[in-house]
Amino acid sequence: MTDRQVDGTQCVLAAALALFGYVALKCSFPILGLIIVVLTDLATFLLILAAASAAKEKQADYFAYKALPNRLPAFFILGALFVALITAFASVHLWTDGLILTSSEPKTKMQGRWEALYFSGATITTLGYGDYRPMTPLAKISVLAEVFSGLLVLICAFPILIGRLTDFGDQSGMKGAKGDTGEKGERGEKGEPGPPGPIGPPGPTGQSIQT
Repeated sequence: MTDRQVDGTQCVLAAALALFGYVALKCSFPILGLIIVVLTDLATFLLILAAASAAKEKQADYFAYKALPNRLPAFFILGALFVALITAFASVHLWTDGLILTSSEPKTKMQGRWEALYFSGATITTLGYGDYRPMTPLAKISVLAEVFSGLLVLICAFPILIGRLTDFGDQSGMKGAKGDTGEKGERGEKGEPGPPGPIGPPGPTGQSIQT
């Protein structure tokens, strides 16, 4: 596959995750939201692993390098994964039914999708305004899971991928990875000297001159 095909496939998959995350929130389908969360975390981890493998040696591994998106697709992919996590976790938070609005009296539970989306965005970015508070064990587990996913994307994926893409550039391939030649070829090594030839017969003996 060419670089454009790899980038296009990754963009389509990331967009599909974001779309299904929105569907999980819109249709109140928490099982689909959990599946999207697992798949998004797996995709993020694979991108981090590819970046780490490509930077392991001075000359990056060819297949790990090919798995990395170029600069513009990388921003789209990471943004789509981020949206997928926010929407998917919002559907999960609504399903747990354990988030309480502490800034109002009497305290009420979270019910609307926009409220869940707001809380999910504040949680995954680790802002934590404190207006909503998880009260049940299931709600606390979902909040901790979203914090972990947010750290995976914000602290690990963004710096590593953007840093690696800056180093590698957005070239279509790697020089020297599969025998590509550079602008200037290197001279071949000189061959070793051969064995000495046979010794020839002795020449004629000169006569002495008499005076």
